[in-house]
Amino acid sequence: MPRDIPVGNQTSDDDPDSPCLLVNFRTDYSFGEVYYPRVGTDNHTGGARWRLGVFVETRGFAWLDGPDVKRTLDYAENELVTKVSCEIPSIKVTVECEDFVDSTLPVFVRTCKIYDNDALRSTGPLVAKLFFFATPCMGAREGGNTATYDPDINGVLCFNRDRYMLITGSSGSLEKFAVDDYTVKWRAEEDLVRRLCETGRLDKDAVRHGTVETAVQINVDPKTRAASLVLVFGRSENELNATLDDALTTGGITNLRNRTRQHWRRWMSSRLKAGFAADLRPEASRLYNRSLLVVRTHCDNGGAILAAVDWSVHADQKESYSYCWMRDAGLCAESLSRNKCPEIAERLFRFGLRIVENAKKPFFYQKYCSDGTVGSGWMGRIDQLTGRPTLPIQQDETAILLWAVGRHHDLHPQFDSTRVNIVRHLVFPAADWMCEWRLPCGLPRPSTDLWEERFGVHLHTVVCVWAALSEASKLANQFEDPARVFRYESALDEIRHAVAEYFPLMECGWVPRMRHVEGDEIAPFVDDDRVLDAASAAMFQMGFPEGRQSLFPLKHVESTMEAVRRLLWIEKGVGGVARYQDDQFQLQSDVEYEPGITGNPWIICTLWLAEYDIWMAKKQSDLLEAREAFNWVVDHAALESGILAEQVHPTTGEPLSVSPLAWSHTTYLSVVHKFETKRRSLEEVKRGAQVRKVSSASQITMNTSF
Repeated sequence: MPRDIPVGNQTSDDDPDSPCLLVNFRTDYSFGEVYYPRVGTDNHTGGARWRLGVFVETRGFAWLDGPDVKRTLDYAENELVTKVSCEIPSIKVTVECEDFVDSTLPVFVRTCKIYDNDALRSTGPLVAKLFFFATPCMGAREGGNTATYDPDINGVLCFNRDRYMLITGSSGSLEKFAVDDYTVKWRAEEDLVRRLCETGRLDKDAVRHGTVETAVQINVDPKTRAASLVLVFGRSENELNATLDDALTTGGITNLRNRTRQHWRRWMSSRLKAGFAADLRPEASRLYNRSLLVVRTHCDNGGAILAAVDWSVHADQKESYSYCWMRDAGLCAESLSRNKCPEIAERLFRFGLRIVENAKKPFFYQKYCSDGTVGSGWMGRIDQLTGRPTLPIQQDETAILLWAVGRHHDLHPQFDSTRVNIVRHLVFPAADWMCEWRLPCGLPRPSTDLWEERFGVHLHTVVCVWAALSEASKLANQFEDPARVFRYESALDEIRHAVAEYFPLMECGWVPRMRHVEGDEIAPFVDDDRVLDAASAAMFQMGFPEGRQSLFPLKHVESTMEAVRRLLWIEKGVGGVARYQDDQFQLQSDVEYEPGITGNPWIICTLWLAEYDIWMAKKQSDLLEAREAFNWVVDHAALESGILAEQVHPTTGEPLSVSPLAWSHTTYLSVVHKFETKRRSLEEVKRGAQVRKVSSASQITMNTSF
């Protein structure tokens, strides 16, 4: 099930070990993932469903994630505070909720307010209780857990080694925390805890260990009709107690809520320009703001930027997308750097520097955990066809991070010790390696493509390496390293000449997406090389560095991107652009794939086509296609809350694969930013032309008056 409305509290301090908390929900509003103390590592739900239910006296019980519940999931404007409504027909109430993670402490709060939908026939005040059900897998460990009621802190304490969580709540008074009832059982006891919740009465069973499940009851205050669930986290019992004391002594839930709202409002206001994207539909402009917040939730304090925090694939594969791919992270950093978030980009670069220095290898593997350790991967270290050793990498990941550093330095130039270390000990060693790790013809050696499906010399990778070395050359010049400038410029010339020979404009009308290699030589074309791929957008995105000869003739770019528009657009479905011809990934059994539906529409690919239209625009009317692309994302790809998945169903528009995907949100940020920049530039050109026209007319009048 797709995920929705994540909330977190990643701070802006410079301590890479500072803990953070991220909570992610399913689209049915059950808890999907709870990460602490790093984004993407320890998921304390273990992939299980944590749930909140409501019991109303004389009417019965219902879970908020029940099938008959009518839910609206959204955020408060420009805040990482949710705004959720759950109408429950079976017990005739509406529950309005807000969820947030405190901006400073690892404390999650859900406050619920109960509204009686049958008030005319009610004989007295509504008597209601909240029940929170959880199967704690502290540290993502199913075994070895302890759950016990602790009377000193008025809640159920769950722990496993160095991971602690307190489940407590608040009823009436928001300045103290307590639960009104509780139970703890072994999971093997036939789902007993869930069934106890549904009776509206728990049994005060106080402790279990191993694989456990637990529930707490929090009474709804009859005057305010409100109650709150509170989860407090720590890496030790002492740390948890200190956090709990801090939350209570600073004013309890009321203060936590107020300071969290203020934090995110200040954070957003410092990054949004007045009138930015005002020319777009309000929904498209709102999605831009929302994307800034969603990408922020994927950023760990240690510097890693996670691809996704969705564990929905874990049940089948025992794997997830909760890793830092340097390609995705580099693109996020470059976009955030342009959107007044340079501190996040800088932290990612320091994260990359630590990895390179610790591994003593000037390149990046497929993906990393947020603590900097190498993530799991499926790229082999041997070529099974030739038996030759190979690196389990996608070279575009190393290249894109270097490119992002260069772009960041252009926007935020400084020469302090941090920037010097990043350039001298990350950029230069990696760029030196890219110069060396090439075929005799000058092209990069084979690696896996950005889709992680094919091994060869890929157009996308070649362009990324070209762009990275271009940025490295500029940095070497600024940091007064003429030997490296010469090395990088020589490699760039060799790559450009090799591209002209091996990546021509083919008779079919586009540039090949890849070339196979035999030994150290480029092999003759095979059918797979010639497939049209939306990733060819890199030709214009990175192949035209400012102040440098372009990597491709303009006609190659135009012909290829128009082929993408013509052949990869989903004509018979919801629209959008597929990744490439005959894409087999995530095909849906209820769809008849044919020339009009070449695959599933990907949000990033659709936005790449819009980015091309923006890049080519010469007048305001040329931006109409890009506007329509933003409308397509809002109308067909985004959830009601503004969350973007990886791809969508070609006929229904339902989200497919992981959700939210940071790459989708950061691409939306990037392309909208480029749209706004181009729109304003064209307006200035138009105003300038009008001024010159008026000036010329005045001059003519003056000349003829003599």
